[in-house]
Amino acid sequence: PGGVIGISWGKRVDARVNSAIQKSSICSEKLPTSSMDKLLIYGGLPMKYQCTNESRTMEPPNIPLGVYSMIFGAVFIPLYILCLAALIQRDLRVMVVYKIMFLLGVCDIVHLICNSLLTGFFFIKGVVFCTNPLLMYVIGCISNGFWGASCIGCFCLVFTRLIDLWSRNLHNFLFGGRRAYAVILICLLYAMCFFLFPSPGLFNAKYHSWLFDPVVDDSGKADVTWLITTNNMLTVTSTFVLYIAFFLSFLYKYTVIYGYRMTSHEKQMFIQSCAISGANVTLALLYVYMLYFPVTFAITISALFLWQFSSAGAAVIYIGINKSVRDKVLRMFIKKKTSTASVLSTAYSWQ
Repeated sequence: PGGVIGISWGKRVDARVNSAIQKSSICSEKLPTSSMDKLLIYGGLPMKYQCTNESRTMEPPNIPLGVYSMIFGAVFIPLYILCLAALIQRDLRVMVVYKIMFLLGVCDIVHLICNSLLTGFFFIKGVVFCTNPLLMYVIGCISNGFWGASCIGCFCLVFTRLIDLWSRNLHNFLFGGRRAYAVILICLLYAMCFFLFPSPGLFNAKYHSWLFDPVVDDSGKADVTWLITTNNMLTVTSTFVLYIAFFLSFLYKYTVIYGYRMTSHEKQMFIQSCAISGANVTLALLYVYMLYFPVTFAITISALFLWQFSSAGAAVIYIGINKSVRDKVLRMFIKKKTSTASVLSTAYSWQ
């Protein structure tokens, strides 16, 4: 994801970006040969990722976009870490929904490091894949892995909420106690597949994007990352269906069966789950669109912004909507201030 509008470049540049993005999505009928498992087995990058002197040429830097991205990451990563510190506290982590939310938080922080701090640095330096092939390759594989974990995590989040809505006993049977960790294990195994097998997304300052082609030109054929494409399409469809079922279940259960309105806590959890998973679904849908339809720089830059905001959005949701998390975060600061005041008071008493 990522891009920047070049007003004076015109349609020819847009066509180049369309070609670059779409060529990077061409499907291969066999398992991609440019994945992390090959690097671990053979100890080096596949032939496709070998660089020439020409391909190592750095692009002109984009200072404004780079500075913006780094500031974005510097603001939201610490805020998200505070939220994770609240989610991991005992009274919250006993619930499976908060375990999943903690996992999603870790994924989001890793994505913020990639799409904000590192991307901003790459923009400022004008980095392309061949500037540092191994580092770029590993970053792309890590990003793939955590993207897979966040997709399956969002699915599990809404699925557990739907089961809990209809049957608390069934929810406890499936996810109670240590069985909740089975959900986390599934997410981690899914993430490992994304880390090992698909071709990684690689940053290219020339197109201001993360592309599957290491060196974009007008010839050649890219491996597809069919696993990621399939995942994105399934994420969009399955999560959308689950949320429709979730919404209709809410309406039916609380208005028809019980005949009363939802409590504020129930509304918070519903809005929170929809917002967290909705951002990932929207981003996955945009990725699918970018792979198969013509796009402009406006769309690619929108993809970068959406990736950043989808990664940081959950922290804003926790602080703004989730009263339990917000109170715990505020309590951390209150305790810190109280502790500081106590130390100062003790110091003055000894003078």
